Amino acid sequence: MPIPWSALLLTLSSTYDRCVADGSPACRSGLRILAALTFFFCLLLTPALPTRAQDPPVAPPDAPRSMGWFPELLDLDALTFAMNGEVRVHRAPVPGENGGTVLVRDNGPGVLVRIWFADPESVGDLQIFVDGEKEPSLALSGKSLFAGGAFPFLAPFAMTQGDGAGVFSFPIAYRLSVRVEATGKVENFRALTRKVESGTRLLGFDRTALDFFAGEVLDASGQLNQRKLGEGPGGEDLDDLTLARTEGRGPGGQKPYEIGAGEEKTIYRWQGAAVIRKILLRVRGRDEPLRTVTMSMYWDGRTDPCVQCPIGDFFLTGISQVDGGGLISGYREGSDVYYSRWPMPFRAGAEIKLRNEGSGPIWVDLAVETGVNDRALEREYYFHASYHLGDPTADEFVVGSAQGKGHYVGSNLSVVWDRDEGEKPASDETAKTSLFTGGAVIVLDGKDLPVSGSGLDSLYGASVGSAGSGFSTPFQGVLLRSEKGLVGFRQRVADRIPFQRSFRMKFLRGPDELAVRQLSGCAFWYQEELTGEGMDVHAIAHHDLPPVAERRAGWDIARRSRSARSRRQGIEMHLLPVVNVRGGAILRESAVTNGPGFSGDDYLLFSAQKEGSFLEMDLTLKKAGKFRIHVWPANGPEMGIWNLSVDGEVLGDPYDGYSEELQSPDSHLFGVRELTAGPHRVRLTVVSGNEASQGLFVGADLLSLELVK
Repeated sequence: MPIPWSALLLTLSSTYDRCVADGSPACRSGLRILAALTFFFCLLLTPALPTRAQDPPVAPPDAPRSMGWFPELLDLDALTFAMNGEVRVHRAPVPGENGGTVLVRDNGPGVLVRIWFADPESVGDLQIFVDGEKEPSLALSGKSLFAGGAFPFLAPFAMTQGDGAGVFSFPIAYRLSVRVEATGKVENFRALTRKVESGTRLLGFDRTALDFFAGEVLDASGQLNQRKLGEGPGGEDLDDLTLARTEGRGPGGQKPYEIGAGEEKTIYRWQGAAVIRKILLRVRGRDEPLRTVTMSMYWDGRTDPCVQCPIGDFFLTGISQVDGGGLISGYREGSDVYYSRWPMPFRAGAEIKLRNEGSGPIWVDLAVETGVNDRALEREYYFHASYHLGDPTADEFVVGSAQGKGHYVGSNLSVVWDRDEGEKPASDETAKTSLFTGGAVIVLDGKDLPVSGSGLDSLYGASVGSAGSGFSTPFQGVLLRSEKGLVGFRQRVADRIPFQRSFRMKFLRGPDELAVRQLSGCAFWYQEELTGEGMDVHAIAHHDLPPVAERRAGWDIARRSRSARSRRQGIEMHLLPVVNVRGGAILRESAVTNGPGFSGDDYLLFSAQKEGSFLEMDLTLKKAGKFRIHVWPANGPEMGIWNLSVDGEVLGDPYDGYSEELQSPDSHLFGVRELTAGPHRVRLTVVSGNEASQGLFVGADLLSLELVK
């Protein structure tokens, strides 16, 4: 006699509700454990879809066992395995029988990955019917859903993006069919479904089971939001690197790597089979590193790189070093660390190189988490990433392309608008993004797969004609949206797109678009090794990078409005190597967002927690002499009173940095001192706070050493 699992789950659910009402912690805990065991036992008894006879048994299988729940969404290791299920885009609404709108009709087996709505208020109620059920398996108020109030589908599973669009990203599996309806009149939407390979075990969506696992869904939501908003992708990830940097050494005790101008250096090498799970990187030097420092990765002794990108584009920051990023990669301004969590498996060895094409040396801190790969290495794909610089006048821009078999997992885009120094946009919408209105298209195996109606809206979240500040979610974001330019990204985990022979990701221009001076971007994908003669995937998947002058052109153009600031003479203090920090944190403040007057791109901002807090920096002089030592400070309402010391000797009187508004005053002379050629230690120490100040910050733009003749 078959066991009535649904009835058993329903009984447990009602019993659990009574426990909640009684307030018994022991009862709730016991039922949670029993519910979990029942759920997974039910999963084991669910009949698997038939496996093709010609497929040999492997462990683990090519397609990961999937329930279509949030574990699949978070399983980054699954990215390295083959995934051949077709991805379908649904964007044609059909009138419903009861006056609403039918958004999706699809046969299984598959997973409903994502639904995007240009106008969340038009949705009404969202209803999802799974496996032919007459009543909706899930019925949610659209207004509540996209406001983050539809328990347990909280952000980032359901949210309103920075452009006002609504996104529902909770994967829902179906064995037979799925139908999605809205009670309102929806006109502009995009939905993604993914076919599942034969042999994958699926459990259709069940609201009763979801009730039992609501706590786990909330845990996953909190985990994703912590990775988005915390100091690092996992909250604690950046601590070890920060500690190592402030003590003047790299992770594991080594000193930071020094790479001279024009030099390439191997910063990571591993022999044997393993997987890189995490990369943390900090780069300091005289030049802005975003486009002048390039990173290359080599797998299994190959001489051609599988990854070759400027670090700014690889870590999503593109043309502007702004804080933000997704679950997988990005940049954390507070700790000045780039991070990547793309899993990168290899069979025989790996090597990572950095090339410095700037005008001076750089210092690099690096932490790489390398793990033993418990998966079938011989069946995994290699990680790839490549950078492309486009023609701003062409009708299309190709972000990335490859030949072979694999799956595409994301891209980012950087745009510099074509405006002269001081020129403002034509309207008050300073962040208008009328670009690529012709659409975004992924060409899979020679066939076009349109992925959005206008190229930037549902892909990155920068709607055509929209204005506003940047935003980032775990898988999608617009980190910069201003009169200067735009930086957007999309990372695909549950909705990665497979290809059998080739892929190409491209944007198409439309009429009446904003003029552009530079287009650039990175594409990311996983791909198997091609063993046929003349078909080395590591050689054909990439191309030589454009010269550094061309890569920097967009960055230099974006900096033209700051040219007056560069007339100051001195050493950028935010670029000096920091060797010690006590009682505070180093921040970077953008001269773009904080008004005119500051030199270069940023000024040093030290957030002190108490009087006596300090930071120390290395200063190396090529020539000895007697110098007048000036600092060009940054004054503001949160600045405190601080002093400057060189090699342990305090120079002059303390400086009061308080002012009602942010200012960049003239330089302040701290004193005159004889200095030898070679290394010196500069310290900024908080003495006290101004009575009117809101904090104990220290702001410093340039350090000026004027030789006394």
